[in-house]
Amino acid sequence: MHIPLIVYPDREHIAGWSHYGWDVKPAPPRIADNLAFLTSADAVSHAEGFMGYVEAFRLREVVGSPGRDEQLERAFAIVRGRHGS
Repeated sequence: MHIPLIVYPDREHIAGWSHYGWDVKPAPPRIADNLAFLTSADAVSHAEGFMGYVEAFRLREVVGSPGRDEQLERAFAIVRGRHGS
């Protein structure tokens, strides 16, 4: 992960970058066949975050049910939709 070092109030001039995490370089795919990511309602926390990246960047199709946190968010949205103005 690369985090910009912001030291100026305009937030446009970046003083540099902080590098955290793995130093993994992109590589060409080794598997050319059709792939999908499998998930279930048991996926929580880190797994859900990872699947969020997969969905957001449309890396592959995601097959399975949403994780627990996502189910709760949908339930709250339904409740708000029924009772909100």
